[in-house]
Amino acid sequence: MLYTKYKYSLPTPENRYDKSYFKALEIHDIPLDKLVNDKDSRQKAKEELELTFLMGVLNGSIIWPDDKKWFIQSDTDKDFIILREWVTGSC
Repeated sequence: MLYTKYKYSLPTPENRYDKSYFKALEIHDIPLDKLVNDKDSRQKAKEELELTFLMGVLNGSIIWPDDKKWFIQSDTDKDFIILREWVTGSC
């Protein structure tokens, strides 16, 4: 849910080139029915997603399921990928 909110959020010129570990859509690729029209929506959604992920890693609620894989891709959204090094600290 947080990733979807981030992916379809409205980009702003100020943070257009900020580095992000998660993929978000460009304004022309966002369907009108999914567009979140808030001037700071992309930055807020990014912060919420990254903070929630970080807290999950730190409190142990996010664990790496398979040491043989170096990334996990969501079944529901192929753009949502998590790298093993984000969770375990090693490749």
